[in-house]
Amino acid sequence: MPEDMVFTNHALERMFARGVTTQEVREAVIADDVVERRPVAGRPYAVRLLLGRSRAGPIHVVVADDDVRARAIVVTVYRPDPERWAPSFRERRR
Repeated sequence: MPEDMVFTNHALERMFARGVTTQEVREAVIADDVVERRPVAGRPYAVRLLLGRSRAGPIHVVVADDDVRARAIVVTVYRPDPERWAPSFRERRR
């Protein structure tokens, strides 16, 4: 688990727009409830999709892990759409 956490401008904008706090995102990253892991072609870091909770319900947090600098880079945060995700918010609907 990375020691440090960095928020991209994109993530901060999305968090503000969606009413998600940095504390809620930090808790999701610390809990490390992984929905998916995937490498990203052409990118130096693999990403994890994490499931977290906020006051208003579930959130998904996309994190890139910079193992060299021992930090988690929060890429984006969103509220999963119940029409696109199963009730557990861990699997996409087909």
